[in-house]
Parts: sequence; C-alpha cells; structure tokens
Amino acid sequence: MGMLETSSVKVPTLFDMPVIASTGGEVRRVLRHRDDGFHGFKEAYVSKINNGCCRGWKCHTLMTCNLTVVFGQVRFVIRYADPSDKGCQFEEFLLSASQNQRLTIPPGFFFAFQGTGGVGGIVLNIANEVHDPEETITVSLEDIPYDWSE
Repeated sequence: MGMLETSSVKVPTLFDMPVIASTGGEVRRVLRHRDDGFHGFKEAYVSKINNGCCRGWKCHTLMTCNLTVVFGQVRFVIRYADPSDKGCQFEEFLLSASQNQRLTIPPGFFFAFQGTGGVGGIVLNIANEVHDPEETITVSLEDIPYDWSE
C-alpha cells in the first residue's frame, strides 16, 4: 500500500517537534507520515554550512523540503515572489539544534540559508523527491538582493 499525501502545507511553515525523554539523552522526532508537511519520502540528506557562509537561491518545482538543524544554527530566508520582481518580500527563520523545529518548504518558493551562531550548522532535509538538478531553479546570491549581515 502506498503512502498518501497528507499535507495541507501550501506556504513555508515552521513546526515544533516533540522531544521524548529517555535515559541517557532525549529523542527528537523530526517527521512522521501523519505530520503536516509530509508529502512522501524519497531521500534524506544532511548539508553542512560553515559559519557566515550562504547557499542559495534555489526553488524546487516538485520537491517539498522538510528541514531541521541537527547541529549549530542556520538562518533560512524565503523569497515570496518571482526572482525578477525587485519588490519582493522575504521571511526569515532562525533554526538551531536546541530549538527542535522543522521548516517545511513546499515547491515554488526561492530560499537560501546561512550558517550562523559562531559555528554554522548541519541541516537535515527529508524530501519527497530525489535530488534532481532538472527540477531545481537556481540563481546566484547576487541575483536576489538580501542583506546577509548578522
């Protein structure tokens, strides 16, 4: 039996994730098949981002990204508009390993991210599609003006 799409998430959304007490350390649940933001599973990967470094801008045409920071601190910036539109709006999300939150980004939104907090970070992405450069629109950081200073 296949998994059904269960998510109603249509815009980038931040979710708190449960923390389960356990002897010797806690367990942090990232994503279950019943959670809002789940669109199926095809790939999970981690990305390391050094402190002060930025990656982006990218827009997935099919992939829903479920992002959580498993080490350090990372700033995610979402762009709400066509990249050629100079009057766009941005939304910023600051995630850290200590917060235990998941950022779900559905297809169609440009986003970039930056390692912060003096140590950078490691980001886990649980995606509903296998990474494919053909389904990703990528533009350079300079093409979408944003002030990355902390």
